[in-house]
Amino acid sequence: MSITDIWSREVDRIVRLMIKSRPMENITKTKLPNREDALRNREDILIAAKKVFCMQGIDVPLATIASTADVGRATLYRNFPDRHALLTALLDRYIDKVEEKAKAFSEFPDGLFKLFNSHTETLCEYAPLVEYWRMIDRKDPAIVLLYIRLREIYKPLLEMAQKHQLCRATLTVEDMLLICPMLAVSLYQSDAVLQVKMAKHILKILMEGLTP
Repeated sequence: MSITDIWSREVDRIVRLMIKSRPMENITKTKLPNREDALRNREDILIAAKKVFCMQGIDVPLATIASTADVGRATLYRNFPDRHALLTALLDRYIDKVEEKAKAFSEFPDGLFKLFNSHTETLCEYAPLVEYWRMIDRKDPAIVLLYIRLREIYKPLLEMAQKHQLCRATLTVEDMLLICPMLAVSLYQSDAVLQVKMAKHILKILMEGLTP
């Protein structure tokens, strides 16, 4: 008899014991976790994490995030085993938004510039993620995948700009990936208005360096 057969029989035995010890109607009435609940919990955690990280920084106790999301700690850790997993999920979600904007700008010769300009408007909203992105280990497998995604997002926009001679032909996608960390310098300003103003000023200087 194979190990699989032995395991299957053992599972059947346990189920029969459960049925004998508890009436079937009680078993069928037990509320089982469903996918919809799980997805809603994950979404609530991500929303709470973004809010709490922005208000208190990325070193805030994860219990605070669980409380804000109105979920138990077990639910939080079941979805995100540690702080890195949670922050990586938020970064992935941010890149989703970047990808959406890139698609909207893909038909414009200056779509690359439009995308960077949109970054200046949302930089302070995602300040903790930007800071984490700057300090994270670039060899981390999850971060490597995010870099690959960003490369694929920026590549067609850069090619479009170069085709219309809006960018120097020698520029690479890797050059583009350096711009957001440079814009993050604006986060040291005292309030959101000044941060946006500084980010736009930095971007203007950088864009002048990109043009032929």
